[in-house]
Amino acid sequence: MPITYNNFSLDSASIMPSTIGHNQAPTKNIGLVKILRRDGSKLTYTDYSNKIINIDGYLTLGGQEDFEQVADDFKNKILSPEVANLDISYANGTRRYNATAKNVAITRDTYNIDWAPYSIEFLVNDPPFGQDIVTTRAKSESNLMISTLSSSIYLEGSAEPKPTIQIDITSGSYLTDVEFKNTTTFTRVQMSNSMFETGDVLTVDCDNLAVEKNYNPIDYVGTFPKFQTGWNGYDLNFYKSASVPGGTIQDILQEVNVDEDIIYDKYFIAQSFKPTTTNPIPKIDILLRKVGLPQNLIVEIQSDNSNKPSNSIIVNGTVTITPSQISDTNSWITANFNSVNLQSGSLYHIVLKTPTTPLAQGHGYWIRRSNNDQYTNGNQLRTTDSGSIWELRPVDSTFKTYYLSSGSISYKTNYSVDYIKRYL
Repeated sequence: MPITYNNFSLDSASIMPSTIGHNQAPTKNIGLVKILRRDGSKLTYTDYSNKIINIDGYLTLGGQEDFEQVADDFKNKILSPEVANLDISYANGTRRYNATAKNVAITRDTYNIDWAPYSIEFLVNDPPFGQDIVTTRAKSESNLMISTLSSSIYLEGSAEPKPTIQIDITSGSYLTDVEFKNTTTFTRVQMSNSMFETGDVLTVDCDNLAVEKNYNPIDYVGTFPKFQTGWNGYDLNFYKSASVPGGTIQDILQEVNVDEDIIYDKYFIAQSFKPTTTNPIPKIDILLRKVGLPQNLIVEIQSDNSNKPSNSIIVNGTVTITPSQISDTNSWITANFNSVNLQSGSLYHIVLKTPTTPLAQGHGYWIRRSNNDQYTNGNQLRTTDSGSIWELRPVDSTFKTYYLSSGSISYKTNYSVDYIKRYL
């Protein structure tokens, strides 16, 4: 059975352990309060005392000088560290104890010629348990669009688990509080901030008693959630600011504009995008200008077919804008829809076109765009044959999307629950 202390082997050709006393549990302390004139008492708390591990074995020796050298080196290796990892092979893994050696005894009687017994007493106090040497991921979910979530996790070991909970805010606005509640033990922590932002990373470290935003301490209310071995139910809740506006809220903004492309006749332009909310889309803004005497501009929202427009228009997803509504200088033009319902995180296409019989050659619309890939969840596409063949381009049109809010907001998040298994 391999054993090391501070990477010093206690199981070798010259150090042979015979007894390893680490299977006994630490003493459980029980707090009781006597109630006046009542039988018995009330339990107020339980916790665990320090754990003692005794390891006994034999040192193999040569002559007197060899014994002294081996004994001195052995005691130095064991007693020098204040606290070190005591790693003991166990089943198919390793149990690790944060241990301090209290005492080392080497006994050499007159009959001990080439060997001598030894004993070591280790104190294990922080924590008074054995632990795995690897971290276990109990739960991990990505790209969730939620305002509240209920789920459960199964935690192994025989001592109370102390997980670390990490929550990544990947999109959302007006978020002021995030709550993690263990619904099995009825304990909760609520992280508070004037306003959380997209990209913030929130951490609840139940072992080191730390609550952080982007790895810096933040305010919280409640207490650190307690977990039990076995199944634990939990809720993850996001709370919005009381000042969340109703009505229309901007969702996507791509405002870089350094070049332009024409829309007329069989020349269509499309822009793919992914909504970050399931709330209805009331409008889209496009930066463009008209040239000459063009026909009406048609704006459609189409579903996706292999990263290209499908030619299938989403319900309520078409708007016609007359030339009189569009300036001959670059201006934001609004396409007002009758509340288009889209799926959060799914790919759609804004398609801009005119009737394929132009009034005059070259009379149409010039839409502004970037000259590189600015918007990571979509691209501009172009066709010169009314949509039979689409060219995917490494640029983005200049556009904005919006969604309707009644004051209720969902937040896009990734989260994980990690822990180190602990053993009595």
